[in-house]
Formats: sequence, structure tokens, C-alpha cells
Amino acid sequence: MALATSVGDISIFKSKALALKTPSQPVMLFAECHEKDVTIMFQAKSGSHIRNFVIQYNTTYDKDEWLDIDVEVPSNSTQVKVRLIPGVFQSFRVIAENEFGRSFPSEVSNPCEGKQEVPHKNPSNVTAVVDDSGKALKIPSQPWMLFAECHEKDVTVMFEPKYGSHIRNFLIQYNTSYNKDKWLDVDVEVPSNSTQVKLPLIPGVEQSFQVIAENEFGRSFPSEVSNPCKGKPEVPHKNPSNVTAVVDDSDINVKSLLIHSVMSLRYAYVFPF
Repeated sequence: MALATSVGDISIFKSKALALKTPSQPVMLFAECHEKDVTIMFQAKSGSHIRNFVIQYNTTYDKDEWLDIDVEVPSNSTQVKVRLIPGVFQSFRVIAENEFGRSFPSEVSNPCEGKQEVPHKNPSNVTAVVDDSGKALKIPSQPWMLFAECHEKDVTVMFEPKYGSHIRNFLIQYNTSYNKDKWLDVDVEVPSNSTQVKLPLIPGVEQSFQVIAENEFGRSFPSEVSNPCKGKPEVPHKNPSNVTAVVDDSDINVKSLLIHSVMSLRYAYVFPF
């Protein structure tokens, strides 16, 4: 018996075969809300070949816009802890992923609200930027600081813009434990669609960070200050050797040269009289 088929039939067959190889929809259990973070509990359906999970969130400002969270969730996970945006209600869902594509999203979790961050005192010297007619111009809103992820030699600063802000770019500033009142701009370009930036740390120095949004009308107020990070101090691989003093030919300025050895480390001291 001859088997009749068509190109359309083959295409449908291939599409169905491919669809069967994508993971099944995960099961959302619940979201355990805390002041600054949330633990999302979920389960994979049995028999699904999964490479990793993707966590998405939305907010009460736009329930139809789902955004991926930049976090690695391996295939054997059943929960993940993520930061909350201060003062904002967020809901979450989970997607399973493999080499053939993504599953359908899980059911949406219960909403969680991050604890609102408030200043230690009322702000002072607050001014508005206005045009010639006295109409206030729309400088960006203050960004949200999420946290700073510290490493030995660098830091990843995580932040979020406030919804509705027209932003041209972000500025990153830092201070040090030596002078917490002095904030310096970091020489780095941070485009308007960024939510994180990686920066080198000063070795052996504790630094904190804040984020400012900027557009053609001016700068926003700075975000809250991040948790501090300290760069790993740089040390030589071995003790220095062949340490010498540089003197002029007449040796007039050098009255005494003392070579002192301590623990195989030689120092050269020059004492002018």
C-alpha cells in the first residue's frame, strides 16, 4: 500500500515532534515573602528533560509585562531566592527550558511587596528644575538600589529605574570608608536599559555605591546607598630582593646607609643629617 503525504503534513508532524521535546509546564507552589527578598517554591513535572529554569516577574504597574530575572536556576532546583523591589508588589512565574525551547509558564505566584526604604531624615534643600515659564521639567525619578554583589576584584551593582522615568543614561558614584561624605563619579557608560553594571574595586579599600538617573533636564536624586564591598588587597608573590638606595656621585647627601635584615627581607635606609 502506498503512503500518501504532503509537505504540509510533514511540517505539522515536525512541529508536533519538536513541541513534545520542550519541557512541560512547571508547577508553582508558593512565594514565601520577606522584607527584602522572596523564596519561590516550584516543582518540575516528571518526565521533563530540563536544562534550567527561568524566573519571571511582573508588577502591579503593568501586569501584562513579564521580565526575566538575571539569575541562574539549575535543572535540579525546586526553589530560588531573589531580591524584591522596595515598595513594589511583584508576582512571579517559572519557565522550564531546554535545547528545544521553553515550556509554558507556570501559574502566577502570590504577590510580594518589598519593604519600602525611607531616608533616615527628611530631605533638605530640595529644588525643582523649571523652564522659563516656571513649568517643572521632568528629571528622572530616583532609581532603586537593589544590592551590590561583591567579588575579590570587582563588584556587580544591581539597580532598577522607577517606572515612567524618561532616562538617557545612569551614573554610578562611590565613596570609601575613609570619607563617606565624598561621592565620586565612576568613569563608566551605563545605558538607559541597564539594570546592573560591573566595576573594578580598589584593592584593600571598602567602597559603597549609589546610582543616579540622568536625562536632558538633569540628574535624579541618588538611590539608596548599597551594601559595602572591599577589594582583595594586592600582595607581592615573594619578598622583594636587591633593594638599593639611589645616591649621587659625590655621596654628599648621604651620611649613613644602614642595611637591616629582618626575616630575609632587606630594607635600605638613608638618613640625611
